[in-house]
Amino acid sequence: MSADDDRSTSRPAWQDDLDRSIWAWRARKPGAGLAAAGRVLADVGSHEEARHVARANATWYAPTLAAWVPGVRFSPLRPPVAPGWSRFNPSIIAADGRLITAVRSSNYRLDDGGGYRIDDPEGVVRTTTYLVELAEDLRPGTVQPIRAATPRAPSTFPVHGWEDLRLARIGGRLLALGTVRDLDESGTCTMVVLELSPSGEVVRETPIAGPVPGRHEKNWVPFDAVTAQGRAAGRASQLAVVYGWDPLVVGWIDVERGRWTEVERRSSPIPGAAMRGGTQGVAVPGGVLFVVHDQVWLDGSTRRYPHRFVLLGDDGTFLSSPPFFFLRRGIEFAAGLATVGDRLVISFGVEDAEAWLATVDTAAVLVRLTPVPESFSTMSPSRSASDA
Repeated sequence: MSADDDRSTSRPAWQDDLDRSIWAWRARKPGAGLAAAGRVLADVGSHEEARHVARANATWYAPTLAAWVPGVRFSPLRPPVAPGWSRFNPSIIAADGRLITAVRSSNYRLDDGGGYRIDDPEGVVRTTTYLVELAEDLRPGTVQPIRAATPRAPSTFPVHGWEDLRLARIGGRLLALGTVRDLDESGTCTMVVLELSPSGEVVRETPIAGPVPGRHEKNWVPFDAVTAQGRAAGRASQLAVVYGWDPLVVGWIDVERGRWTEVERRSSPIPGAAMRGGTQGVAVPGGVLFVVHDQVWLDGSTRRYPHRFVLLGDDGTFLSSPPFFFLRRGIEFAAGLATVGDRLVISFGVEDAEAWLATVDTAAVLVRLTPVPESFSTMSPSRSASDA
């Protein structure tokens, strides 16, 4: 047998790394396990099944936020809601010296198999979102439901209400960018911009057509574009938005006309990653900071949502944290980020049932971000982009 024949039958490196991503857990070597899983995902020759296993294994090594950065404080967010309804996926914004949150509440629960238990005689999933002003200790103060100024007439599609709103401001107006499925009988996820009064009344609801007709659209995130090379000049009625992260697509929403315009597209900042949605982007020294999530399937029904900080630099650079979980390995969903003095406040949901706030020192986060690519760069899901 020639040397070439021997190489052709040798065990590929990704198989050894897949084994390492398993035994490292038993050996209590999380760094080695995370690095091994990352090498499997980065190897273009690895099999899809091996990549799926590596993605799942990597979630076991992702730290909690408190383990990655010191001094994190967690606070439950529990405004009053309808009896038996949940509180989850809150957004947050700092406006005129106040902290305002938008807390989603729904009539369903996730069961142990990942399905939905709906508490409704007609089998309709219903969502109400509450506008909550926080006191200095982050406890709920004034609570107002976000409601239409005139009664809405939802379609017969059995999912009603605005979902996973992200709060934003332009020209002194308070806006919320989110998803709705009851505009027509198809149930297609459609992005809408809501203009809100201080009491939570929807002054205007504007559907936004996405770039691909008929595609489910979710998790567009607004950001502070003033720091992004001054591109906000002259755009008092337009909202800067990250449409997607894979590839990175940035554009504007004309909130008066309901138009989306793409202005920038480039390859995914983290090669091969499938980052999604996340929080609004807020201005910090050096750029715009976001918290984004990945969706990872362990099996046919069990999901995990690791998050990471990402910084889009003013100079075009991209920095990232390692993937992490807030409280536990499971379904967590961050939809809000605000700066309060020298600290960040992150709002997130857990298991579609709980709403939480995490407070952390801004400088402590920024100093720990590293340029991309890293040795472990992706926890890509095996589902389509519209699944989460």
